[in-house]
Amino acid sequence: MNEPLHAATDPTASAWVSANAGAGKTHLLANRVTRLLLAGADPSRILCLTYTKAAASEMASRLFARLGEWALLPDAALTEKLAEIGATLPSPKTLRHSRTLFAQALETPGGLKIQTIHSFCQHVLARFPVEAGIPARFAVLDERSAAELMAESRNRILERAAHGDARLSKAIGLIATRASDMRFAEILDSAMADSGKLRNLLDDHHGEANLLRHVRALLGVAEGEDEAAILSRFCLELKKEKLKLEGIVQGLSGRDGIDGKLSRGIADFLDAATDEAGCERLRDVLLTATGERRK
Repeated sequence: MNEPLHAATDPTASAWVSANAGAGKTHLLANRVTRLLLAGADPSRILCLTYTKAAASEMASRLFARLGEWALLPDAALTEKLAEIGATLPSPKTLRHSRTLFAQALETPGGLKIQTIHSFCQHVLARFPVEAGIPARFAVLDERSAAELMAESRNRILERAAHGDARLSKAIGLIATRASDMRFAEILDSAMADSGKLRNLLDDHHGEANLLRHVRALLGVAEGEDEAAILSRFCLELKKEKLKLEGIVQGLSGRDGIDGKLSRGIADFLDAATDEAGCERLRDVLLTATGERRK
């Protein structure tokens, strides 16, 4: 039972371990780090990355608790502990070395490197800011500060829209008529957070006019064609599939719940007197009350 676990902690081999939550991955990793230290690895050259701060803290606590315990154990008990993690039968020299690991870990500059992926990336960026194209003394915002700055930026945009920026006012008005209160703030925040990507798009296409022309070409929308015209064209194309739609209506009719509602909606779409009315019926079929696509 222990052979696969001991093989995974062998410091001379590379290993990939996959297991469910709570299966003991942290315990296994702690064993591997311990065996690396026993094999003479420099503590400063061992790097452990985790997803969460809690996992990093837990792993560090386990390692230091183990090494601290080893420093005080008699030979027989220490030999037993080493055998549990798969270490070879120790010699008196190995036992003496294992008792010094706690002090080595404590004296390592910066301590054992057990970090989250985010903190590791932050450390790399801090060491190579020029290569990363960021300010040399950048600081990472916490969630609360980031949310406060985002809210302040959003308020400034709304103030500009309300005091003479006609183009911005028109854009804000369009979003306000199409989105709920929560979605409105989300769209603004997303636009501000990804403003660099939008600037890059504008630069790549040499201006807004060319970018819009490119988007229209991708979507198959003619210049000057508005939403009503696009919806009308869509509905006309869909009505060409009248026989198939009537088959769907027949198949769903008489059922309860959402199936019956969809059947009636498609039938109303086919019977609508105008394209505008038909599109409204179709909207109820394809979208939920909140405007999301039906599952």
